[in-house]
Amino acid sequence: DEAGLAAVLGHEIAHAVARHGGERMSEAMVVQTGGSLLGIGLANSDPRLQAAAQLAYGVGAKVGAELPHSRAQESEADHIGLIYMALIALIVSLAVIGFAAQGWMLYAVMIPYAVGSMVAPCIKAIASDKTASNEQGELQGAFASIHALAEIAGPPVMAGLYAHYSALAIPFYGAPFIFAVCLIAICFPLVLLAFSTQKSIG
Repeated sequence: DEAGLAAVLGHEIAHAVARHGGERMSEAMVVQTGGSLLGIGLANSDPRLQAAAQLAYGVGAKVGAELPHSRAQESEADHIGLIYMALIALIVSLAVIGFAAQGWMLYAVMIPYAVGSMVAPCIKAIASDKTASNEQGELQGAFASIHALAEIAGPPVMAGLYAHYSALAIPFYGAPFIFAVCLIAICFPLVLLAFSTQKSIG
């Protein structure tokens, strides 16, 4: 269905943005180099010892490095993919609410709007995971400050937009929602840039 397709697309886009493909290639090259060095070191040994050592090395590399790293990448892609999917769902639902001419349109976007509510928890989860334990307090303080600022600035800004556009000759009551769509649309590329820059620094 559409929701499942959106989740899969978000997941795969997240893999690309987080550069997991490049990480896996680099990891494979390291493992391959280690195997080659092991083979060179045991070149004059008993063939059975060589085979056993190569088998043990392969299993160890798979279980000790590749699988845990792969699980971490999949988990990260899930979180980032959910953020992309939720941002798009939020943009679509707010746009529909802003231009809604019939009551049933509001009911039609209840589920996408609920999906959009996952943005904040996912961003907080990723940020917390990437932050050192001794800096968690500062991170949560930053989130609380941003939330407080939004609560202070949001009501007067949105009320002002509603008052202005509802008083026009042809009133537009959805102006606050369209303004919110514009803000989210501005933040979307910033989210993409943040994850891409994080990988470049890492």
